[in-house]
Amino acid sequence: MNNLYVYVDGCDLANVSDNLEKEFKYFLSIWNVSGSKFINQQFPRTPDLSPEDYPEWNLGINIKFEKLPSEKIDELVSFLNTLSSNTDREFVIGYYDSECGISEDWCFVGKEYKKDSV
Repeated sequence: MNNLYVYVDGCDLANVSDNLEKEFKYFLSIWNVSGSKFINQQFPRTPDLSPEDYPEWNLGINIKFEKLPSEKIDELVSFLNTLSSNTDREFVIGYYDSECGISEDWCFVGKEYKKDSV
């Protein structure tokens, strides 16, 4: 089983988290990919953070799938491009291996990135 994540890039999300949550949940309700779920996981502040640093915050979608059809990938990237334009935020797409506990960012979608790079 493959594990894909799509998160807002960055941790300064307090002012936009409610709007992003609403948008992600709506997208999931119409996207219809089994194994997809909304994630809003804010981690506690750790001693190694300086006062101006924000603690980690995973806000987005986790997807467990065998094979994700190309049209579903296109729908996801289109949604992220639109959401980026509307919120001035960028998004990271990556892979998580739950057995090893290793994650790897694959690409970014948003104002600084083009759809062709996904």
